[in-house]
Amino acid sequence: MFRNFFLPLFCFFSLTLSACAEPSADLNPDHKVDPKVDIIMGADTAPNEMIAYLSPGCIHCLALAQHSLSGIKALYVDTGKLRIVFRDIPGFVPGSGGADETYLKAQDVSIALGVNMRCAYHYGDVNDFTKTFDIISYAVGKGARFDRAQNWPYYNEQAMGVVNDNLARKNLSTEEELKTCTNGPLTNEFYNVFDRNLLIFKDDLKLTSLPAYFLNGEQIDLTTGKADRVLMHALAAKINPSSEE
Repeated sequence: MFRNFFLPLFCFFSLTLSACAEPSADLNPDHKVDPKVDIIMGADTAPNEMIAYLSPGCIHCLALAQHSLSGIKALYVDTGKLRIVFRDIPGFVPGSGGADETYLKAQDVSIALGVNMRCAYHYGDVNDFTKTFDIISYAVGKGARFDRAQNWPYYNEQAMGVVNDNLARKNLSTEEELKTCTNGPLTNEFYNVFDRNLLIFKDDLKLTSLPAYFLNGEQIDLTTGKADRVLMHALAAKINPSSEE
């Protein structure tokens, strides 16, 4: 289970957990999609489904989402061709792991970000969830990473202030909602979801690195080129094969 964390951020994503509809077809049976806890973007009647495993403590996850998500939404989600299931695993960050102090600090921050993302999702909708990637990526671009030799956005106090200011400016949650969400029973519910996602990721799927994307049951190999281009190519080949030469 995750440790207790100080949660200083304003909330990120939002969509009531009960608002997602059951899929019309189980396109990713190994992933145990559950609309009660999964964050879902797109119509339940979409003929294609993509599962995205990611963490706010993974800089490659942030970069891929920032560079590709808006295009994917416009081309495939908004047109009813695709639905996306987001699986948040904030306790999973790149690095040495174990008891290394720097790793544990990075994990603390990532989970704090993950809880706040879930809070905004709880009070709003899935679009608020995706807005948080832009905010975190913006903070990273402003030099938020504590140590650029490390492969995660480990935020110092100044960087956390950048994140807080931008979250407040976008009105993703009120201060009262934040306090209620991050200091009440919802927090434990979020930890349980994080644990569940991690178990599926590591034990069921035998995965060891993020980000990980699956389209209709098949993993997209993001290592064969620039990740955002690989992802867009894979979607086009599956959803609009006539557009692929």
